[in-house]
Amino acid sequence: MAEAGHAFVGLYSASKAAEAQLARSWAAEFGPKGVRVNTVAPGATRTPINDGSADVIRRITDDLPAGRAG
Repeated sequence: MAEAGHAFVGLYSASKAAEAQLARSWAAEFGPKGVRVNTVAPGATRTPINDGSADVIRRITDDLPAGRAG
């Protein structure tokens, strides 16, 4: 969601993008001191909240090697 725009999830997407950028900034800041910074972005995951969005999840996962959501 940090890199894709979808209606009605702007705040969620913005928070995911902020998390990814914070990891990059911390890596630049603390990496020279030997600190490794990682983040996890699991991709599309089926949840009760997005249960009615099977078509959106399918479009997101069609190009993935697994071809399905988590």
